Amino acid sequence: MWECTKDLLEMISEKSEELIDGKNVLDLGCGSGLVGIQALLLGAKSVTFQDYNFDVLLFFTLPNILLNLRSKHSSDDEIEQVCHQRVNFLYGPWSSFQPEIPMSFDTILSSETIYSESSYPSLSGVIEKGLRCDGQALIASKTYYFGVGGGTRSFEEYIEQNTDLESNVERIIDACVQREIIKVKRKV
Repeated sequence: MWECTKDLLEMISEKSEELIDGKNVLDLGCGSGLVGIQALLLGAKSVTFQDYNFDVLLFFTLPNILLNLRSKHSSDDEIEQVCHQRVNFLYGPWSSFQPEIPMSFDTILSSETIYSESSYPSLSGVIEKGLRCDGQALIASKTYYFGVGGGTRSFEEYIEQNTDLESNVERIIDACVQREIIKVKRKV
């Protein structure tokens, strides 16, 4: 598990009523799906799991979802019902599915996705297009990714200069390599 994913899991557990309970959630760049699974277990109305690679969703994310739902639901029928009613999937590059997600998410969660500055336009485009007017995105990241140049400061700068969004640091995790969770929302 990525360090920043752990940070985000802790935060959404602590603030589940505000961030998750009864909300439509997008787990952006989900990988194994841990953040989205936690949102499901904490009472999200729906969770959309997104990853670039279809095979990751099919062979990694989906089995993790089913395994974790088994801990809360006793029958296959219950698990099937939860998946049918509350779980969705998107795959491909962020720019390819932006038209499909007009203002449909209360909460967008993402971890370790801002390590490359070249991804900022498409990532912020998903947030702008997919976030409801009163919604929020939480991005867990290292403050700076050595060797590739991305991180929270450069992403916040990009957001401020190029979008109709605003951001602020919600949590700082003081470790060998500093990590942060930033909140992104629409400018008021």
